[in-house]
Amino acid sequence: MKRKLLSRVSAVAMASAMMVSMFGMTTFAEGGVLGGDGSEAITNVDITKIVTTDGKSYAPDETFTFKVETGEKTTYYDEVVYAGVPGGLLPGAGADFDSDAELNNSYTKIGTLTTDASVFEGPGIYHYVVSENAGNFAGITYDNAVYDVYLYVYGNGDEMYVGNIATVKQGQEGGKADLTFTNDYGKNNGKLHDLTVTKDVTGNQGDTEKEFEFTITITGDEDNERFYMDVEGRVYTLVSGEEQSFGLADGESAVIYGLSEGDKYVVTETDYTETDGYTTSVKVNNNDAAEALTTDEVTMGAADNNVVFTNNKEVSTPTGIIMNIAPYIILVAFAGIAALVFLRRRNREF
Repeated sequence: MKRKLLSRVSAVAMASAMMVSMFGMTTFAEGGVLGGDGSEAITNVDITKIVTTDGKSYAPDETFTFKVETGEKTTYYDEVVYAGVPGGLLPGAGADFDSDAELNNSYTKIGTLTTDASVFEGPGIYHYVVSENAGNFAGITYDNAVYDVYLYVYGNGDEMYVGNIATVKQGQEGGKADLTFTNDYGKNNGKLHDLTVTKDVTGNQGDTEKEFEFTITITGDEDNERFYMDVEGRVYTLVSGEEQSFGLADGESAVIYGLSEGDKYVVTETDYTETDGYTTSVKVNNNDAAEALTTDEVTMGAADNNVVFTNNKEVSTPTGIIMNIAPYIILVAFAGIAALVFLRRRNREF
């Protein structure tokens, strides 16, 4: 009886000592620590997921996931840390982004990790390593940050629970940091590009005030992509695979932002040949201009694209009857001059 009582007292004392130690640490930590005095079980850990853009790209329609590995035995604040036990910390829900989100320069979602204290055989601090699973979503540079995660396990036997968690970003001065992963989606990585469509009107009968009608279809390299288009201050949202109409007058441009290397586009102008007498040609990037109404399908590639549609309307100056008899008038004029010269010479002879 005395041994059982002594065992329980020892377990309570050990848990209390760990709580006090952890409580002391939380008093000076600005981030990277979960739990207060360690008396309540932590079953879920939030991960902040951020995607940054240039402010003209919609959020990717993508779920970002995370990887948990067991860490090695080590020390943390001079405390012994055990190697992580498989299953003690597990990936939970991914950070789920939606392209329907309002246009912004950054987007934030929350993913989770889950704890399972039943796998631990005794109290202590256990080491895990957390990182992001690098995907292949077009245009994104994935965060390669790695975090050491320390689970503070309390209790004895069947009553084990995770009462505190400390997270440390590897390679970061200052140590503790909240679990945050930031992906670059065209803000600084140069992986997103712009498409500019320009209208040029030429010829002595070209109407530079007329608005010419176009359609554009962007087919994204990823599912459910949306694209921001600015036409001289008029804003459109393009949906991947759907046709969008817009108008341009001479010298005006439409700019579509946030296209990745594999995205495709088709731009077509309405035919004004029979109705207005225009001849239309199109020039794509550095290619020669060709008489056509459409670009056909073009893949963006790893650079900005420029498309110029030129409408030319040239009309000959009307000549009328005066131009038809002009040769005869010239002949008569020469004859008159010749006669005048002849008469002057004759007068001199007399």
